[in-house]
Amino acid sequence: MRKLLSILAALTLVGTSASSVVACDMFGGGGETTEPEPEEEVEEVEVDEPIGRELNIKSFERFLRETEIKYEGPYIFAKNQDEWLINNSTAKRIIDHKLEVYILELLNEQFDFDFDDRYEIAVNISGEDKNQITKQKPFEVNKEYRFKYYASIRSAQSTNWQDAVDISDLYFTFKQTNEPERNNITNEILNDSISTYKGMNINEENYFNWDNKTNDKYYRNIRELIKKDFSEQLRSELIFIVENEFDENTKASHFESLPYHELKSSNEVTEIEVVDKPMKHGEVIIKIYNTSTFFNLEDKPTISWSTYWII
Repeated sequence: MRKLLSILAALTLVGTSASSVVACDMFGGGGETTEPEPEEEVEEVEVDEPIGRELNIKSFERFLRETEIKYEGPYIFAKNQDEWLINNSTAKRIIDHKLEVYILELLNEQFDFDFDDRYEIAVNISGEDKNQITKQKPFEVNKEYRFKYYASIRSAQSTNWQDAVDISDLYFTFKQTNEPERNNITNEILNDSISTYKGMNINEENYFNWDNKTNDKYYRNIRELIKKDFSEQLRSELIFIVENEFDENTKASHFESLPYHELKSSNEVTEIEVVDKPMKHGEVIIKIYNTSTFFNLEDKPTISWSTYWII
């Protein structure tokens, strides 16, 4: 995967005023004196400081405003996409989520941050631009798509998206360089298809991609129960709930489905562990182990993977 990141560099301009020179007769006798020339006024130019490495809402916002996000590399779209579903929303959902995940990957590279003070983003490609990929206009490999989008960013501790900072007129350039064959799908494509859903991101190393469930009332209740006693009964209940949530994503036939049926899968959550990492805001981290079975492929391949949730 080749990642492209363009960031505006701030230039510091230093103005130097010219010195005036006085010419005199060296013996003091009748030499002409050159009047001092008026100093040129140098206009002061205000230049923003570089964004820096500290992540906060202000630097997050500047990063988005000053960066056109560009992705060029492999992804999941294939030929003969005969399962594009109602309202042409399948491609939009997948591109939206790819953009969110890729922004979070870039944040992880660009900024230093306190793990306890995380931030979330929600993006939405504009209504006109989502129609660049439809059933009537199938996706083209090696074509550069430029999507206009808007974003909302907030602290992960916020309980309401109304508290978010909204940013409009942003752009995302996307170019898929591979051409998957539907009868010969690689593990990389299968992994990427799983990661198109929030809460199922396989990239464990990026804390930003850990799914934040702290604003979900059900999981807040589970969190308090876990703190008292993570019993086998509670573990079994949580496994059941998470597995159903995964299946609703990857087995679905609604507008949030995947672009072709070979990518659909069933899920078996094999274990959930509580991570021993105290959080200053009282959250609990769980690690979920899952096996996905791609039942529409001839050999019914399986992929075992894990992800983190913060509840």
